[in-house]
Amino acid sequence: MAMTRSEVQEILKIFLEGKVSQERVYEWALAKVVTKDYEDIAQIDPLISETMQALIDINHDDVVVIPTRKDLEYYYLCLDGQKQFVSRTARKQENKKLHQQEKAEKIRAAKASLTQTLLSIDRELFYTMAKVYVCLFAVTSLLINVLGILKPEFFRPGTNTTSLQVLLEAAPHIVYAILLLLPRALLTRGIWYPFALFVFSAATVFYWFVTIAIVVRFSLNIFLLVLFAPFAGIPAFLALWLLWKEKKPHLKL
Repeated sequence: MAMTRSEVQEILKIFLEGKVSQERVYEWALAKVVTKDYEDIAQIDPLISETMQALIDINHDDVVVIPTRKDLEYYYLCLDGQKQFVSRTARKQENKKLHQQEKAEKIRAAKASLTQTLLSIDRELFYTMAKVYVCLFAVTSLLINVLGILKPEFFRPGTNTTSLQVLLEAAPHIVYAILLLLPRALLTRGIWYPFALFVFSAATVFYWFVTIAIVVRFSLNIFLLVLFAPFAGIPAFLALWLLWKEKKPHLKL
């Protein structure tokens, strides 16, 4: 009688259930594969062929790949019709492909993580430099305007400007400089925020106006804006941007 899938499934089932020894299964499988009709059956049904080979290989230590219990359970499910049979070679190739894809995905994820980390470092470095830049601008502006009040003749020699006039001219700059030095977390709270936003916006417009006015007044090349902007327009704009970012932390650079 020719071997059937049901026969192979039954012996595989009792082996997986521990009702028969590995040696007994090996002897049974070996006796079957030496029969006259087995070669024809193996060619017709690759599932039977591979399952029988696995039942023989489990008793040998010198085979390339010793079948695992998971392999035998897979064959049983295929014999039972619960799974579509795929040969070991095809499964191996598929697993290799999946492994390569997983490896490539891990490499891509690692690169993306590294890139994100570097971008984060770059952003943090930019934020830090911007804060330091604005603080230096504020300190410089504060010192110059305070000195202008204390020593008006130093900045305006030969003029009759009164101390009150100097104070009135310097006061907005001093207030602005003090606001720049205050913690931005404070400036974004309650009534502080609209006040600071108004002052910072007005200061940005004013300092850019002054920057452009210097170039126009002295008939300088327009490209000289690059020379004057870092001392007026740019730090004022950065201060406004830092304030806005503190209020809206989700904004990207």
